[in-house]
Amino acid sequence: CLKKVQYAVLDEADRMLDMGFEPDVRKIMSMVRTDRQTLLFSATWPQEVQRLGLSFVKDPVIIFIGDRGNKLVANKSVTQTIEVIEDYAKDRRINELLKKYHNGKNRVIVFCLYKKEAARVEGMLRKRRWQGQSIHGNKSQ
Repeated sequence: CLKKVQYAVLDEADRMLDMGFEPDVRKIMSMVRTDRQTLLFSATWPQEVQRLGLSFVKDPVIIFIGDRGNKLVANKSVTQTIEVIEDYAKDRRINELLKKYHNGKNRVIVFCLYKKEAARVEGMLRKRRWQGQSIHGNKSQ
């Protein structure tokens, strides 16, 4: 029963809005007790996310990490490269990039869209003798 919920956590609220889930979130939150504690996490803080988040809280405490404005600024010590390639070439290309950039000192993060793909990429990298670990919601943290 949702009326017993004491803590409501909205993670990736910006993505929920982008994907059109605001009516669903509002419906669920209307079924949760009003004296709950609500936590909202968002990588971005556009007006729509602020409006959604603030409609679910009383006396909010807002913590910003980085720029308080609406503009996103990448960390200057991180190099971001985007390549659009065909599915069949991805494994070969990731191996090439790891050989080029991983020197034993730096660390590399590979983002995957799906949990299943994260597990597949982890297995592929292990077969090629790269150390790594996939992290996603279906694994114990």
